[in-house]
Amino acid sequence: MQAALAVASWQAEAERTGLDPQVVIREAERFYAAEAYHQKHTLRGYDDIEAEFTRVYPDPDDFAASTATARCNGILAGHGTWEVHGDEIGDYGLSAIAIEELERHLR
Repeated sequence: MQAALAVASWQAEAERTGLDPQVVIREAERFYAAEAYHQKHTLRGYDDIEAEFTRVYPDPDDFAASTATARCNGILAGHGTWEVHGDEIGDYGLSAIAIEELERHLR
């Protein structure tokens, strides 16, 4: 799937510019996750919500690996709808104020 997207992106750029970019697309041999402090970038911009999650996940690796932090990061970045996330945000263990903030991003 990613290879197909990469090829499509390459083709679109070639058509847009009229140039033939010299690109080699190949499977990654190994994946390297970024350091935990680089994870959940958008969520980290909401200090109060980040602090609540940090109390739940004091270990940075656990914070980075959490499904709840991933879902909230997506919501705060504008990726999500009330239909998809509305029923689950109450299960994240967040305060009413944090839930209100997430709800604002979903409406």
